[in-house]
Amino acid sequence: MAHVLGTVLTLGLLLFSVFQPVLYHNAATTQETIKISLYEVQKEAALIGHFNEELYGEFKSMLVQNHGYNPACIQIEGTEQPVSRGEDITVSVTIPKPMMNIWEAFDFASCDRPDSYIPYTVQQVIKSEYIP
Repeated sequence: MAHVLGTVLTLGLLLFSVFQPVLYHNAATTQETIKISLYEVQKEAALIGHFNEELYGEFKSMLVQNHGYNPACIQIEGTEQPVSRGEDITVSVTIPKPMMNIWEAFDFASCDRPDSYIPYTVQQVIKSEYIP
């Protein structure tokens, strides 16, 4: 019995130690990519003074192509009324948080059930460059 218990615990530790660094690196890279992609879209929004459906679609397509996110899981809210130069344009993006440990691989989260995943929200502000 002790041999079986030792084997099971060793396998758990082995799985954790092999996959944990890779998962942390993937999660950190995904979060940084989201911020950088959002900044690229923000620069375009600053020129026109607001966010619109075209910019939202561009950002969603970046996440779908680069990270394989389900477009239904991506929620974007931003300043949609044109603002003058120097005023703030805000945007908030909510996506399912990237997998951070091996045990989350066995949790079948779905966008259809918002309570089944942990949301990760990024909020950024940029100044408008639009001159009416």
